[in-house]
Amino acid sequence: MSQTKEKVTDPYGELSIEEGFKQLDEIITKMSDEDVPIETAFADFEKGIALLKSTNSKIDRVEKSVKAINEEGGLDEFKRPD
Repeated sequence: MSQTKEKVTDPYGELSIEEGFKQLDEIITKMSDEDVPIETAFADFEKGIALLKSTNSKIDRVEKSVKAINEEGGLDEFKRPD
């Protein structure tokens, strides 16, 4: 039997970083309500984790593509100061 890798799709791939943060904030607010049933809280927690992973991945891609203008007017890779 040959093993095939299933392509994992990002259910939040179409969201912008800002939209991801907004939805995460809404999930946190909802989970802060003491009247939320435990099943709903767990479902929201799982959704929040998936959304957080997706948003972090987008931030990582943006950080890797940030360029800085050098003294000659060209573009260099941006390096975070240590």
